[in-house]
Amino acid sequence: MGVLNLSDASIKSGGKRTTFWDQATAWNDGLQLISTQSFSTVSDVDFDNVFSDTYVQYKIVADFTAAGGEFRAQWRASGSDITSANYNQQYLYYRTTTVSGARSTGRTEYEFGNVSAYDCVILEILNPYQTAYTSGALISNVNSETNGTNGSFLYAYGYSATTSFDGIRFFPQSGTFSGTISIYGYYKG
Repeated sequence: MGVLNLSDASIKSGGKRTTFWDQATAWNDGLQLISTQSFSTVSDVDFDNVFSDTYVQYKIVADFTAAGGEFRAQWRASGSDITSANYNQQYLYYRTTTVSGARSTGRTEYEFGNVSAYDCVILEILNPYQTAYTSGALISNVNSETNGTNGSFLYAYGYSATTSFDGIRFFPQSGTFSGTISIYGYYKG
């Protein structure tokens, strides 16, 4: 078993000597937490300045304790909602023995299906900040705790203009919702 001599503070890497402190950035692989918001009975949750050129791909995890119908989202730029009709989506939904799907284009927001207490939603996003087409996928479980059934929504979504976004807004179809939403960036070493 080797011992790291902190007075030397170096390690061997690929046949060359590298300072121990230079390696710290290489150990940051994986998801990096950018922002988390916990909220209770609110009509929307805004995340501003969370997308940047630091990352190209992001993961958003939402855990609901109460919700008002369909979970929706809009991109934001410089603190303002983007409401142009460039939101496109397609989904597949399955629950017990029911399977359905649909496609919609030219929308002013994304609509990600009904959520309720204890539902978890995971979004994968590619290129929100880059001046490129933004696209992604969403997986949402349908709560089996309160209604005795299992199910899921699978969404593919995109924005049909090359626009740079630095934020995102989440809101329920009606009323308020409660829970926690976290945004992570994928390390792009």
